Amino acid sequence: MYVSPAYPGRTSDKDVTVDCGYLESVPPNMMLMADKGFNIRTECEAMNISLHVPPGKRGESQMTSSCVSKTKNNRRILVEQVIRRLKTLRILANELPLTLVTHIDDIAVVCAALSNLKKTNIYKY
Repeated sequence: MYVSPAYPGRTSDKDVTVDCGYLESVPPNMMLMADKGFNIRTECEAMNISLHVPPGKRGESQMTSSCVSKTKNNRRILVEQVIRRLKTLRILANELPLTLVTHIDDIAVVCAALSNLKKTNIYKY
């Protein structure tokens, strides 16, 4: 799990991804998954990284059957579950006291490590 340094709340996901240097750590010819609306295609192409954005409903009442089959058993669902599990840690669930702001990067790394070590059955395919 990659954990970037902390950024102020109004910083966009795209700005964090570009600024923290994450894309430079991804080897060329790899593929990244991102939610729709996470517009980093140009930055990925510049680094020779393929970007996969799962299909969405896009104005339709239901997804088409081909879109459903593309997203079924998608590892992106596992990623979302890991992020949700990380957010359940109490120290990250609320506003951080000012006395801990200088330690936020260390707190995030420890929380990610604890989240990775937690036993779970979400990895069953």
